Amino acid sequence: MRGFVPSPGVTGHDHFFEAFSKFSGTDHRHLGEWIDEIATRAAVQNEQYLELMHTTEFGHTAASVIKATQLTERVSMKFTFDVFNVTNTPSFDIPIDNVSQNLAFNDFPLYGTNLYSSPTLSGLGIVNKTIGSPRQIQMSLRLVF
Repeated sequence: MRGFVPSPGVTGHDHFFEAFSKFSGTDHRHLGEWIDEIATRAAVQNEQYLELMHTTEFGHTAASVIKATQLTERVSMKFTFDVFNVTNTPSFDIPIDNVSQNLAFNDFPLYGTNLYSSPTLSGLGIVNKTIGSPRQIQMSLRLVF
């Protein structure tokens, strides 16, 4: 925002929030370089633990086919066929990270019992959800008169 001068059609609010669209995740073509950079910086700062997460992009392809037909001079019909997430590609959610130890504040666990318990059935570090929806097909027929 430093040095920003509002102009017709561009407010300070728009300028500020537009900046977020200029940043995105790491480009998969340079992933190795980014990991090297992060690991080098962590080593310089004497970091003992480094945890990185790289997820796929959540972009999906959509397609639409439209056919307009003039039935009479005053009546027309329009057929639309839309497909969302054409490739039916799942976008995986982040892994489960909710772990609690000794939920009921009992004594130490006995041999053979679970030391940690996860409130979900799938367990720690497992991805059990997706983001978005599977392929959706929508058709419409519109009569204009």
